[in-house]
Amino acid sequence: MEFAMRVKQSPVDWRECQFVSIANAARIAGREPGWAREAIAAGHLEAVRLPTGGPAVVTVASLRLFLDAAREAAPVHQGERGPSLRVVASNP
Repeated sequence: MEFAMRVKQSPVDWRECQFVSIANAARIAGREPGWAREAIAAGHLEAVRLPTGGPAVVTVASLRLFLDAAREAAPVHQGERGPSLRVVASNP
């Protein structure tokens, strides 16, 4: 009797998962992986180590809460500019 393993070709929606990698959490938020690490260090995202080993992963629940809070915080309407950063340098 022959058994064949099938690999699912269609991508899995991240909202259906319990955990995502740090790189994928950053990608979902449209940021760089360094941003996700800083958000974990600041306590904005929850990271855990799975008992099976490997690198730390981000809980999808914390990622959803963080993204929902960001969406509600300060929406930028079309045609408006977001807050700008003014850099002043002194060259004596």
